[in-house]
Amino acid sequence: MKCFLSQRKSRYAPYVIADKVVGLYIVIAGRADLVNNPRYSSVNDRHTHMGELLSAIREAVPSRTTREWLDLCQTQGIPATDLLDLAHAHAHAHENAYVLDQGLITKREHPTEGEYYATRTPFAMSRTPISFSRHPPLLGEDTFTILEDLGYSADRVHALADASVVTATSPQATSS
Repeated sequence: MKCFLSQRKSRYAPYVIADKVVGLYIVIAGRADLVNNPRYSSVNDRHTHMGELLSAIREAVPSRTTREWLDLCQTQGIPATDLLDLAHAHAHAHENAYVLDQGLITKREHPTEGEYYATRTPFAMSRTPISFSRHPPLLGEDTFTILEDLGYSADRVHALADASVVTATSPQATSS
């Protein structure tokens, strides 16, 4: 079972997705009455009734902070982590043990924009390693290519850029 906790605008959202310790999580969430309920006894049953199960758990979750839930899950052997966001990437990249161990966030240097943090690919393949090949595009840098690929003519893309409907920073994308 994995449990992901999200605290956004005082809302917490656990996502319980496997059998092994789901009953334990339900108990620590204060809903022991659901443990033997046949509607939640297997992964397929839980998926069928996921909305009901999550509603029941979400009622209990706001009673604790994210940190309290994480600590409680850890003491019970339930794998859990808070959701990461790139707004706090620097802290995650230097302080979060899981992020450090897994190398989830890396510092990169953009040729024109300077230093930034990026998440690594979620895949790790031993025979076909995935490598970093391109920095994120600048605002509007790929507009011309994307719109052409969608069937827009070059003249139409120029007109949209000239009318400030789209941002197109590529030199061929603007006619002025």
